[in-house]
Amino acid sequence: IWGMDVIVCTTAKTDDEARALLKAFNFPFRQ
Repeated sequence: IWGMDVIVCTTAKTDDEARALLKAFNFPFRQ
């Protein structure tokens, strides 16, 4: 859907921790 923004808040202390957490939930990251 064009123009849709999704905000995900985590308690991760670093970007690497947040990325690992979201990756575990199969969050679709752009390559």
